[in-house]
Amino acid sequence: MQQVLTASDMAAQTTKNSCTAGFVIIPGAWVSITIPPGASQLLTARFTALGDTGQSTAGFVGGAIEIMAGAHIFAPSTPGIWNYVVTNDTQNEFLPPVEVLDRSLVVEPGTYTITAKYCVYSSNGDPTAAFLVHRWHLTVEAAPVQ
Repeated sequence: MQQVLTASDMAAQTTKNSCTAGFVIIPGAWVSITIPPGASQLLTARFTALGDTGQSTAGFVGGAIEIMAGAHIFAPSTPGIWNYVVTNDTQNEFLPPVEVLDRSLVVEPGTYTITAKYCVYSSNGDPTAAFLVHRWHLTVEAAPVQ
């Protein structure tokens, strides 16, 4: 049996949560999925959004997004390396970049909450650093592992 679940929101969501402090769930960016008894299933998660970063001082500022199933991060991932980073774009102030993240994870039967999380990183620790996402969409598909 294959399942497809979605969540989306047009509203802008902003975080000032530092990546060194950890990721926080994008408000509303979660779905709950139950894998029936039997075989493991492959979860494929896609997250798309318009995103932008900024801070009041000069220096690098970037935003990161990760997709989780409970405490398990979707692959590919490397500890200490963010799944996706969007940086401040000084070339085009009117069209924020489109962010696309496509990840997968094999899971055993059970119920899982799939979340999209974000944080912001500032090279100089600027407390005004912020990462904004809007018009986001999260899709999670489950399919039996063959």
